[in-house]
Amino acid sequence: MKEKIKFSAARARKFQEIISKNIIIKKLDSVPKRVAGIDASYKKEIGIGSAVVYDLMSKKIVERVVVKDLIKIPYIPGFLAYRELPLVLKAFFSLKNKPELLLIDGHGRAHPRKAGLASHVGYLLKIPTIGVAKKLLVGEELKKGDKTYILYKNEIVGVVHEKDNKKLFVSIGNLITLEESYQIIDMLRVNRRLPIPLDEADTLTKRYVKNEI
Repeated sequence: MKEKIKFSAARARKFQEIISKNIIIKKLDSVPKRVAGIDASYKKEIGIGSAVVYDLMSKKIVERVVVKDLIKIPYIPGFLAYRELPLVLKAFFSLKNKPELLLIDGHGRAHPRKAGLASHVGYLLKIPTIGVAKKLLVGEELKKGDKTYILYKNEIVGVVHEKDNKKLFVSIGNLITLEESYQIIDMLRVNRRLPIPLDEADTLTKRYVKNEI
């Protein structure tokens, strides 16, 4: 069995600060045709990652992939990206139908250093990325107009999408605006806890963990 990597919080924090400064917030160049949801789960020291690609035109899932790997970094609050990033990237590069937009199970800008897992992925892959999380990591909810935003250190870093009394905390990963992020989640969250491709990815990893597949 491979040895675990010696983790340096100082170096990890420095890299997150670099990522945060290089995140680009901009409107999408075009309407995406394919959106992928990427999720990770664990079974002891084995990580299981899945990616599910959803075609927005046909409204059908066009591909599912599952990957496995040894987890080399323990869970450390604020540094989840370093634990899950290898699985997420492995799942992405296993896809034959490359998506134009990624939904990541985790935070983007709504993070202590404004560089959560979704920001890491978007920064490294140079692809529009949205962070979608079930729990608030930093900041507080702020009602403004018809939406509720995530306010952290006097800056709006995310938006709350609430449906059937269940909240999702949405934030920019990279190369997209917060308004577009909200609209895409709203469009894909149809009778589900999570947006369709992310919900499918979440279900897939959990089934592997339970050995149902």
